[in-house]
Amino acid sequence: MASFAPTAIFTTPVAWQLVKFAGIGPDQDVLDVGTGAGVVAITAARAARGTGLDLTPALLDQARENARIARMPQIAWPEGEEITRASGGVPVPTV
Repeated sequence: MASFAPTAIFTTPVAWQLVKFAGIGPDQDVLDVGTGAGVVAITAARAARGTGLDLTPALLDQARENARIARMPQIAWPEGEEITRASGGVPVPTV
């Protein structure tokens, strides 16, 4: 798998703009569907509670590693395709 660092340089500022635009705050749960390497989930988790959902185990492994590097161990990284299963059946207001 390619290195995350070169991509993160370009995608992290955009992810932060997305988080700001969505008005995500500490009282919210955010589900990043199709999280890939976890850029949006990691960024959103700095402002709220975050979960990154993806179908690809290798990408989730990369997302977990990126979260470790970012010191964001609280993010959940379920594998799957059903939003309700990923959120534990709890409605997730920001997807």
